[in-house]
Amino acid sequence: TNNYALHALKQNKVQHGTCIFAHNQTAGKGQMGKQWLANASKNITISVILDINDDIFNNPFSIMAFSGVVCSLFVKNKIQACTRVKWPNDIYINDKKAGGILIETSKSNNKRFAIIGIGLNVNEDNFPKELKNAISLKQITGENYDIVPLTKLFWTDIINYFEEWKKLSLNQMVEEYNNLLFKKNEEVKLKKQNIIFTGIVKGVNKYGELELNNSIYDTCSFGTVEWLINKKK
Repeated sequence: TNNYALHALKQNKVQHGTCIFAHNQTAGKGQMGKQWLANASKNITISVILDINDDIFNNPFSIMAFSGVVCSLFVKNKIQACTRVKWPNDIYINDKKAGGILIETSKSNNKRFAIIGIGLNVNEDNFPKELKNAISLKQITGENYDIVPLTKLFWTDIINYFEEWKKLSLNQMVEEYNNLLFKKNEEVKLKKQNIIFTGIVKGVNKYGELELNNSIYDTCSFGTVEWLINKKK
Protein backbone atom coordinates (compact mmCIF):
# COMPACT_ATOMS: atom_id res chain seq x y z
CA THR A 1 0.00 0.00 0.00
CA ASN A 2 2.95 2.35 0.58
CA ASN A 3 4.19 1.74 -2.96
CA TYR A 4 0.73 2.44 -4.35
CA ALA A 5 0.42 5.60 -2.25
CA LEU A 6 3.84 6.88 -3.32
CA HIS A 7 3.03 6.31 -6.98
CA ALA A 8 -0.38 7.99 -6.69
CA LEU A 9 1.14 10.93 -4.84
CA LYS A 10 3.68 11.55 -7.58
CA GLN A 11 0.82 11.57 -10.09
CA ASN A 12 -1.18 14.04 -7.95
CA LYS A 13 -4.04 11.56 -7.63
CA VAL A 14 -4.24 11.68 -3.83
CA GLN A 15 -4.20 14.31 -1.10
CA HIS A 16 -3.81 14.81 2.63
CA GLY A 17 -5.90 12.24 4.48
CA THR A 18 -6.16 9.72 1.65
CA CYS A 19 -6.16 6.14 2.94
CA ILE A 20 -5.07 3.22 0.77
CA PHE A 21 -6.62 -0.04 2.00
CA ALA A 22 -5.81 -3.58 0.88
CA HIS A 23 -7.98 -6.62 1.54
CA ASN A 24 -5.05 -8.77 0.49
CA GLN A 25 -1.52 -7.37 0.54
CA THR A 26 0.80 -9.79 -1.21
CA ALA A 27 4.05 -7.83 -0.96
CA GLY A 28 3.88 -6.20 2.46
CA LYS A 29 7.08 -4.52 3.57
CA GLY A 30 8.31 -3.66 7.04
CA GLN A 31 11.22 -1.80 8.58
CA MET A 32 14.76 -2.40 7.31
CA GLY A 33 13.57 -4.27 4.23
CA LYS A 34 11.76 -6.98 6.16
CA GLN A 35 8.58 -8.58 4.84
CA TRP A 36 5.20 -8.01 6.50
CA LEU A 37 3.00 -11.11 6.34
CA ALA A 38 -0.80 -10.92 6.54
CA ASN A 39 -3.51 -13.34 5.44
CA ALA A 40 -6.21 -11.98 3.13
CA SER A 41 -9.19 -10.16 4.67
CA LYS A 42 -8.09 -10.86 8.24
CA ASN A 43 -6.05 -7.81 9.12
CA ILE A 44 -5.69 -4.06 8.68
CA THR A 45 -3.15 -3.19 5.98
CA ILE A 46 -3.31 0.49 5.09
CA SER A 47 -1.27 3.52 4.12
CA VAL A 48 -2.39 7.00 5.12
CA ILE A 49 -1.05 10.11 3.40
CA LEU A 50 -0.44 13.10 5.68
CA ASP A 51 0.65 16.66 4.90
CA ILE A 52 3.77 17.36 6.99
CA ASN A 53 4.57 20.93 5.94
CA ASP A 54 4.14 22.34 9.44
CA ASP A 55 7.46 23.40 10.97
CA ILE A 56 7.10 20.89 13.80
CA PHE A 57 7.61 18.09 11.26
CA ASN A 58 11.04 19.38 10.29
CA ASN A 59 12.12 17.04 13.07
CA PRO A 60 11.63 13.48 11.71
CA PHE A 61 10.84 12.14 15.19
CA SER A 62 7.59 14.15 15.33
CA ILE A 63 5.86 12.03 12.68
CA MET A 64 7.48 8.84 13.96
CA ALA A 65 6.16 9.56 17.45
CA PHE A 66 2.70 10.42 16.13
CA SER A 67 2.43 7.15 14.24
CA GLY A 68 3.39 5.03 17.22
CA VAL A 69 1.16 6.90 19.65
CA VAL A 70 -1.99 6.99 17.50
CA CYS A 71 -1.75 3.27 16.68
CA SER A 72 -1.07 2.28 20.26
CA LEU A 73 -3.96 4.37 21.59
CA PHE A 74 -6.37 2.98 19.01
CA VAL A 75 -5.58 -0.61 19.97
CA LYS A 76 -5.54 0.17 23.69
CA ASN A 77 -8.95 1.87 23.56
CA LYS A 78 -10.43 -0.86 21.39
CA ILE A 79 -9.47 -3.90 23.44
CA GLN A 80 -8.64 -2.42 26.87
CA ALA A 81 -5.31 -4.25 27.08
CA CYS A 82 -1.79 -3.13 27.90
CA THR A 83 -0.56 -1.70 24.59
CA ARG A 84 2.87 -0.17 24.07
CA VAL A 85 5.12 1.21 21.31
CA LYS A 86 8.32 -0.80 20.92
CA TRP A 87 10.97 1.58 19.66
CA PRO A 88 10.95 2.68 17.00
CA ASN A 89 7.48 1.75 15.66
CA ASP A 90 6.10 -1.66 16.54
CA ILE A 91 2.84 -2.09 18.43
CA TYR A 92 2.98 -4.57 21.30
CA ILE A 93 0.17 -6.07 23.37
CA ASN A 94 1.20 -7.90 26.53
CA ASP A 95 4.80 -8.23 25.30
CA LYS A 96 3.81 -9.61 21.89
CA LYS A 97 3.84 -7.88 18.50
CA ALA A 98 0.44 -6.89 17.15
CA GLY A 99 1.44 -4.40 14.49
CA GLY A 100 4.14 -2.57 12.64
CA ILE A 101 4.56 0.84 11.03
CA LEU A 102 6.62 1.90 8.03
CA ILE A 103 7.01 5.63 7.37
CA GLU A 104 8.15 6.99 4.03
CA THR A 105 8.22 10.59 2.80
CA SER A 106 7.75 12.19 -0.58
CA LYS A 107 7.05 15.54 -2.24
CA SER A 108 4.16 16.61 -4.42
CA ASN A 109 3.61 20.14 -5.74
CA ASN A 110 6.46 21.35 -3.53
CA LYS A 111 4.75 20.04 -0.41
CA ARG A 112 6.06 17.33 1.90
CA PHE A 113 3.97 14.29 2.67
CA ALA A 114 4.40 11.30 4.94
CA ILE A 115 3.05 7.91 3.93
CA ILE A 116 2.23 5.99 7.10
CA GLY A 117 2.06 2.29 6.31
CA ILE A 118 0.36 0.27 9.06
CA GLY A 119 -0.09 -3.45 9.45
CA LEU A 120 -2.26 -4.52 12.39
CA ASN A 121 -3.05 -8.14 13.29
CA VAL A 122 -6.81 -8.27 13.82
CA ASN A 123 -8.48 -11.62 13.11
CA GLU A 124 -5.27 -13.56 12.54
CA ASP A 125 -5.26 -16.87 14.44
CA ASN A 126 -2.71 -18.92 12.50
CA PHE A 127 0.66 -17.23 12.46
CA PRO A 128 3.63 -18.86 10.71
CA LYS A 129 5.83 -20.88 13.06
CA GLU A 130 8.68 -18.39 12.72
CA LEU A 131 6.49 -15.61 14.14
CA LYS A 132 6.49 -16.92 17.69
CA ASN A 133 6.09 -13.48 19.22
CA ALA A 134 3.05 -12.35 17.22
CA ILE A 135 -0.47 -11.74 18.52
CA SER A 136 -3.78 -10.44 17.16
CA LEU A 137 -6.72 -8.54 18.62
CA LYS A 138 -8.89 -11.64 18.22
CA GLN A 139 -6.50 -13.74 20.28
CA ILE A 140 -6.81 -11.22 23.10
CA THR A 141 -10.58 -10.65 23.09
CA GLY A 142 -11.96 -13.76 21.36
CA GLU A 143 -13.94 -11.42 19.11
CA ASN A 144 -14.07 -11.65 15.32
CA TYR A 145 -13.87 -8.11 13.89
CA ASP A 146 -15.44 -6.68 10.75
CA ILE A 147 -12.30 -5.37 9.05
CA VAL A 148 -13.74 -2.60 6.84
CA PRO A 149 -15.70 -0.70 9.54
CA LEU A 150 -12.79 -1.15 11.96
CA THR A 151 -10.40 0.30 9.39
CA LYS A 152 -12.67 3.29 8.78
CA LEU A 153 -12.78 3.94 12.52
CA PHE A 154 -8.99 3.68 12.71
CA TRP A 155 -8.56 6.07 9.76
CA THR A 156 -10.90 8.59 11.39
CA ASP A 157 -8.89 8.44 14.61
CA ILE A 158 -5.65 9.00 12.70
CA ILE A 159 -6.94 12.10 10.88
CA ASN A 160 -8.57 13.64 13.95
CA TYR A 161 -5.61 12.99 16.23
CA PHE A 162 -3.20 14.37 13.66
CA GLU A 163 -4.86 17.79 13.94
CA GLU A 164 -4.48 17.68 17.72
CA TRP A 165 -0.90 16.44 17.46
CA LYS A 166 0.16 19.47 15.40
CA LYS A 167 -0.72 21.70 18.34
CA LEU A 168 1.85 20.03 20.60
CA SER A 169 5.42 21.15 21.15
CA LEU A 170 8.25 18.74 20.34
CA ASN A 171 8.83 18.14 24.06
CA GLN A 172 5.16 17.23 24.49
CA MET A 173 5.39 14.82 21.56
CA VAL A 174 8.41 13.15 23.12
CA GLU A 175 6.53 12.85 26.41
CA GLU A 176 3.45 11.33 24.76
CA TYR A 177 5.63 8.74 23.03
CA ASN A 178 7.59 7.87 26.16
CA ASN A 179 4.37 7.44 28.16
CA LEU A 180 3.61 4.46 25.91
CA LEU A 181 7.15 3.17 25.48
CA PHE A 182 7.64 -0.59 25.62
CA LYS A 183 9.92 -1.79 28.46
CA LYS A 184 10.46 1.70 29.86
CA ASN A 185 12.47 1.52 33.11
CA GLU A 186 13.07 -2.18 32.47
CA GLU A 187 16.23 -4.02 31.52
CA VAL A 188 16.39 -5.19 27.91
CA LYS A 189 18.85 -7.16 25.81
CA LEU A 190 20.04 -5.68 22.54
CA LYS A 191 22.53 -6.54 19.82
CA LYS A 192 24.71 -4.03 17.96
CA GLN A 193 26.86 -5.52 15.23
CA ASN A 194 28.25 -8.59 17.03
CA ILE A 195 27.98 -7.19 20.55
CA ILE A 196 25.14 -8.33 22.82
CA PHE A 197 24.52 -6.02 25.75
CA THR A 198 21.88 -5.10 28.31
CA GLY A 199 20.60 -1.76 29.50
CA ILE A 200 17.67 -0.17 31.28
CA VAL A 201 15.39 1.76 28.92
CA LYS A 202 15.26 5.42 30.01
CA GLY A 203 13.24 6.68 27.06
CA VAL A 204 13.54 8.08 23.57
CA ASN A 205 14.93 11.57 22.98
CA LYS A 206 13.86 14.24 20.48
CA TYR A 207 16.25 12.81 17.90
CA GLY A 208 14.45 9.47 17.99
CA GLU A 209 17.36 7.76 19.76
CA LEU A 210 16.81 5.09 22.41
CA GLU A 211 18.42 6.18 25.69
CA LEU A 212 19.79 3.51 28.04
CA ASN A 213 21.22 3.19 31.55
CA ASN A 214 23.81 0.63 32.71
CA SER A 215 24.89 -0.11 29.19
CA ILE A 216 28.01 0.11 27.06
CA TYR A 217 25.96 2.44 24.84
CA ASP A 218 24.17 5.52 26.21
CA THR A 219 22.07 5.98 23.09
CA CYS A 220 21.18 3.87 20.07
CA SER A 221 20.01 5.16 16.70
CA PHE A 222 17.24 3.47 14.73
CA GLY A 223 18.54 0.73 12.47
CA THR A 224 21.75 0.15 14.41
CA VAL A 225 20.51 -2.35 17.00
CA GLU A 226 18.39 -5.49 17.21
CA TRP A 227 16.05 -6.28 20.08
CA LEU A 228 16.60 -9.73 21.56
CA ILE A 229 13.17 -10.54 22.95
CA ASN A 230 12.30 -13.96 24.29
CA LYS A 231 15.56 -15.34 22.94
CA LYS A 232 17.76 -17.62 24.97
CA LYS A 233 21.19 -16.44 26.01
